[in-house]
Amino acid sequence: MTPHTVTTDAVTSDLNAIKNDLSKIADAQPTLSADRKEKVQSATQTFKDEVTATVQSLGTSLSTADAQSQLQSALDTLATSYQQSLGTIDCS
Repeated sequence: MTPHTVTTDAVTSDLNAIKNDLSKIADAQPTLSADRKEKVQSATQTFKDEVTATVQSLGTSLSTADAQSQLQSALDTLATSYQQSLGTIDCS
């Protein structure tokens, strides 16, 4: 999606997919140790706050391109936070 091809439906679809993924992560949190659970909750809340702020600014003080950049940055930060707190889980 580029700033020239962005549509409300596409953004809504992408945000709904993120929302569903965050819901799955939240559902799995009870199985985490207290330390990991706290880190995941903190990272998730920070991500939600950043997305909310970006969406609220979209169209008023923020261009579509800047919003896309901010959302990508928030997603990258979330991924890094999850990798740091969950990366050492042995799934074997």
